[in-house]
Amino acid sequence: MHSLQFWKSWAKIYKHIGMVIGGAFVLALLFFWYSWFISPNPALSWFDIQEPEVTQVPVHSFQQGLLELTIHGDNYLIFERLLGENLQPNVMAGYIFFGVLIISMIMLLSIITILPRFWYLLGMGLFILFIVGFRMEILSVFGQPNKLFTAITLLVYSVPSFYFQFLKSSVSFKNRLTVFTIITILLGIVIANFSSATYPFLHLSVTGITAGIIISILFIFMVAHEILASFVLIASQSGKQGKSLNHFLIVSAIYMVNLALAYLHKIGSIDWNFMYVHFYLLISLSGILGVWGYRQRQPQYEKIM
Repeated sequence: MHSLQFWKSWAKIYKHIGMVIGGAFVLALLFFWYSWFISPNPALSWFDIQEPEVTQVPVHSFQQGLLELTIHGDNYLIFERLLGENLQPNVMAGYIFFGVLIISMIMLLSIITILPRFWYLLGMGLFILFIVGFRMEILSVFGQPNKLFTAITLLVYSVPSFYFQFLKSSVSFKNRLTVFTIITILLGIVIANFSSATYPFLHLSVTGITAGIIISILFIFMVAHEILASFVLIASQSGKQGKSLNHFLIVSAIYMVNLALAYLHKIGSIDWNFMYVHFYLLISLSGILGVWGYRQRQPQYEKIM
């Protein structure tokens, strides 16, 4: 039980930070499934058009001498069409994505400042690319459609990070997190009040998609093996080593075959009457299992860092 609730041994401040990150993870997971459930809404929605039409149909015919007469009557038909409305941007999803991205940036930047010098320099290089990728010149802050505000943003983040890394390394993680949070809030206030763009934060959410995609790919690579790792843990509970290995190989083979079939179905190579593995379910389970998997790999990461 202690290995499952590993956070109980953390310091109080780290427990609070972990609760915030865990809450954000749960909300992101819920929004992930909610978006899948209502898809393609709200970006694309449907509406019905009903059009009445009157047609003449024969209702009675009779013979009058040499002539055959037919009486027609009105037949009312209602045609219904299903049409797509104009494409609407999902504003709420944009703001949620941008908020999670900024929170992640603050957390990672605070962590970067406590790493050894090599990893700090590497992390700051990636952080600079991250900020430049927002293309803040499109916001025209203070009426300047250039990279001046980008340079100011990098400066106000780099100075305290340099101070924490080289001059005052004894500053607590809580204070580092607080400083970068305050800087981010102040920059947000400046952007909201002095940007020429109508919806500046939506612009930033769009330009931040590239960073989000890269982070998502890294996340998938980090947790893709977690389901197989859970098979190892379950199989190892058996006391007999030979049977444990056989159980793991059988379960893993079944899982990999189902995964291959699901992929072939996804790309249109096969279309069998078969219940395929749901990829959204796989990434959700992998992400949840990754919380404990990352904790188990902590000694390896400590050796690297």
